[in-house]
This record gives sequence, structure tokens and C-alpha cells, in this order.
Amino acid sequence: MSFHLTFEGRKFQIVDFSVQEATTPLAAGDSSGQVGTIEITVPYPDSDLDPDHPILQYGISWLAGRSIYLSDSRKGFTVGKVSSAQSNRSAGTIRVTGIARLGVLNVFNIQAPPFVGVLADAFQRYLALADVTTDFLVDPSVASRSVVFPGWTGELWYHLKQLAVAIDCDIALVSGVIVLRPIRERTVARGRDIDRAATVGGGSLAQKISVMQYNNRPINNELVYPPGGWSEDVTTINVNSGETVAEVLDLSASVSSIAQPTMQTFVSRDHRTSSVFTVVGDDGLPIPPAQWTAQGGRLTVEINPDTVSLTVHITAPRGIRNKDNKEIGVYGISLSSDSNTGRYSTLRIVGTGVAFTKEEVLVPTGVTERETATEIGATIDNPFLSTRDQVYTAGVRAVRSYNGSNMTVSGTVSAINQRGDTGGVTLRPYSYVQDLFTGMTYAQVQAQFAGKSYLQVEASFNEGIDDRFENQVFGNVSGARVWDEPTRRWYRIKSDTVTPSTIQFEAEDDLTHEDAHQYWDVETYADMQMLYNGFSYQEVDLMGLRPIKIRTYVPPLFPSTTLFPSTTLFPAPELGS
Repeated sequence: MSFHLTFEGRKFQIVDFSVQEATTPLAAGDSSGQVGTIEITVPYPDSDLDPDHPILQYGISWLAGRSIYLSDSRKGFTVGKVSSAQSNRSAGTIRVTGIARLGVLNVFNIQAPPFVGVLADAFQRYLALADVTTDFLVDPSVASRSVVFPGWTGELWYHLKQLAVAIDCDIALVSGVIVLRPIRERTVARGRDIDRAATVGGGSLAQKISVMQYNNRPINNELVYPPGGWSEDVTTINVNSGETVAEVLDLSASVSSIAQPTMQTFVSRDHRTSSVFTVVGDDGLPIPPAQWTAQGGRLTVEINPDTVSLTVHITAPRGIRNKDNKEIGVYGISLSSDSNTGRYSTLRIVGTGVAFTKEEVLVPTGVTERETATEIGATIDNPFLSTRDQVYTAGVRAVRSYNGSNMTVSGTVSAINQRGDTGGVTLRPYSYVQDLFTGMTYAQVQAQFAGKSYLQVEASFNEGIDDRFENQVFGNVSGARVWDEPTRRWYRIKSDTVTPSTIQFEAEDDLTHEDAHQYWDVETYADMQMLYNGFSYQEVDLMGLRPIKIRTYVPPLFPSTTLFPSTTLFPAPELGS
């Protein structure tokens, strides 16, 4: 095993390294899942061997902000950027700390427009907001998935994690590439444990989890204001003569464009097909559009950065007289219907983008009001959660943190993924070589490689294979599934630390219904009822995937004989890896 570090073309031998990684969380509302850090110790340059070394000329400040390329012959490579460096002259070393490439997504004050299309294009557009236009990948299995996302503002990495939660994907850095891929695609090699510990319970109790469902849908020139159409609750906007006002209008849509409203003399309550408005004076009579404009009246609307609200700017004219020949003092963006019902707002705005209807869904935790007075443990407001299925998935994942059944496992392993399973690299197959020399005789191939040993030929075929995705450990640990035999369940690695010799990890419960179906696929529903008779749902869940003794009764030998319980081991199929 060998490893080295490269700073923009200059190579360093490494004394030690530690790479901390974390996967995007599965539970909505979970704020974990950091971009990752890289810590490396390298020898201080030797002035006799390399007198022109830039660190000797400029000090360790030469390292500040430089690109990192960390390569390990067994774990692949990862990239990042130096955030700090500290020299230890007595030890003859330099300790370098860096942020993994995912750190470029830690960008704030982002304003993302609504999106309707396929997932690959959405991910590309979001990364472009951080000026990331190369070296990213959306797994082909999800790339063409149709998506409808509202616009949003704030931190890019935070919203990308919310996106990953909603669509059951991981975001990882593999081979220097930012990858969006489905969850549960990798497992830790079994039988390579160095240490393992499990924990159950802990945390606070609550009766329910609140999850907001957005019901996102694309719209094209549909009414966005008033949200849902006019109602008695829509207030009118009034402006004093000669003044300019700005009013913020909240929408139930995220808009990418709107049609500017045109002034009319009449707009019905149920008008929804175009952007319009009317103006009345303080006498209740409508103002002709030509007169309004000629006297300096103006109304314009702009989309606010959050895309879910508009600002309407209104300038009221001077000099227009009412029916009593008095100058109008107050104008209303409204229309008088009759003396009984008064005025109603006539401002209508149509737009294009993504409409949403937020509704609260309460997911019970199983904890009763006798066990805790806390009704709502967490409120999950994720704009990418659109369907009821997504909402319940997010809610159920959060339940464990509030019903006392949360299970975690931590450990240290020596290997993971395809490369780690054997300690070697997944090389190119013989079929690959056959395809290269289709139509050539064995003698012709021999002549082509004359003078080279078999190992040299093999090395030429596999040049660059270390950097292939499946041969990477860096980036493929977090998000991988790990089986824990004592608790008989699967866990998903949330964070890990990779060193030259070991991989330490923290994992959360990831036992799914599919796991249970595969494990018990030969049993009938009646079998399962008998097996778990007398147990609560939580007790069954915490048992994991294990054979269990069931209670049976021995028939009496004589009428007076008392029944006594006996135990029988319930048969269980083998658990696959």
C-alpha cells in the first residue's frame, strides 16, 4: 500500500492522513451530512534534497488555498482545497487541513428559480449556481426521472440535502466527481470487523411528527394572484393621490415569469385568464385607462428573489376629479359592485412556474399522551416533498428519534466495497482484452507486445483502473449499508473516517420492509401471526431479522393434567449479503 499527496503538480510523500466524510441524511429535518474534511501530515521539505522547494522559499503560506489530490493505492483518491496548514519544525512535519470538493457547494444567498424537467437537468442547474459546470454525475438509473421543484432561496448545500432526502438519493464525492445516486447500492464487506458497538433508545419523546406536503405541479400562464382565485378575504390596495406605494403579495406558487397586468374598466370576481386590474376613485366610479395613464398613474409588478411573492408598485395620479368635481384623494385597485357588498379587489396576475398547496400531515410515533406531553416532536418543511408517499417516508424515518426506538451502530473495519472486499483492485476482465484484439491471431498479439513481461502487459491494460468508480473507497463508505449480527439488522453509514489502515464509521438503523420480505419470503401470513403472537409492533421491529422461539402447547396426557408451555425454534432462511 502506498499513498501520496499532490498540490497542483508538486508531489509529497505522506506520513499520515485522515479523511472525514458524511452522507446526505435520509431523515428530513436531519441537519447532518457535512461536506467532508481532509487532514494530512507530510514531511517538511529537506533543503539539501530540494533547495528550491516553494515551502522553503515562501513558507507554509504557499499551501493556502491550493488544490489537494490525495491518492492511496488501495482506497483510490479524493480531492479538495487547503483551508489551513501548521508546521512542526521539531517533528519535521507539516499538518495540512482541507475541505473536500463538496465544499464548493457551501454557497449562501442562492436564489434558485422553479424547475420542471428531468432530475439530471435540475442537478446540473443547481450546481451551476455554485459555478460547478464540470466533473459531476447523475446516476443513469435516476437521471431521466421527471421532477417538479419550486424555487427557493438560501444555502445551496442545505437545499441539495433536502432534495436528496425527497428523492431517496445520496450526494457523494467519488473520484473527484460530485455524484447524485440512489441509496442502498453498496454494502460493507462482511467478516472484516475490528470493532463494533450498538446503541438503542435515547432522545426525547413526542406523540407525532409534522410534515408539510407541497403538492408541487407545473403551471403555464395560470392565475397566481390571488392564490386560488378571488375570495372575500382578498384585501384591496388603496393609494393616496400623488403617492407611490409598494405592496408585497404572497403566492401559493413559485414563479419564473409573470404577465404584467393591463388596466381595464371591468374585471369580474372570477376572472382568471389574464393579468388585469381596475382603478376606482373615492366616489366608487372606475377611472378610464387612458385618463389614468395620461395623469401619471402607473402599476407594475415584479417577482421577488424568493420567487413565491411579488411586489406591486403603484403610483397614483393627481388632478383627476370625481363625480362631484372634486379632486380624487384616494384611488383603489378595485371595483364597486353595489351598495350592499361594497368593493372587491380586481388585481389578477397570471404566471408560469410551479404551483404548490401546502398541507400538514401528522405522522404518529406510537408514543401516547400518557408517556409524554410533547405533541409535535419535529416539524419538517421541505419544499421537495411533494407526494404523500414522500411525506410518509420522511415522517417515518424521523419517528425513531422521538419514540425511544432509535438504533445506531459504530465500528471499525479494515475494508469496504469491491476494492476492500479482497484488498485488491477490480481489474479489467479477459473479455475486455479479447475485444481489443478482435480479428488478430495470437502470434500477431505476441509480436505487438514483444519484449514485455506478462505483468507489464497486464499493467498496460489496467492503467488508470485505480480511478474507476467501483474501485474507490473514498466517497463510497458513507451511505453504504452494514449488517450487524448481534442486532440482526441493516444500518446505513452516516459518517466515516478513512485512515491508511482502518475505516471508522457511525451508522443509523436502515432495516426496510423489503429486507423483512426477503428474509421471511417462505413464511405465510398465518406463520408470522403465530410467530409474533403477544408481541407489540415495536418489540417485533427491535428484534430485527432473527429466528425466534415461539410458544406452543403440549396436549394433556390425562384430563386433569395442567397445560404447560413448550418452546420450538421457528425455522429461518439464510440471510444473504
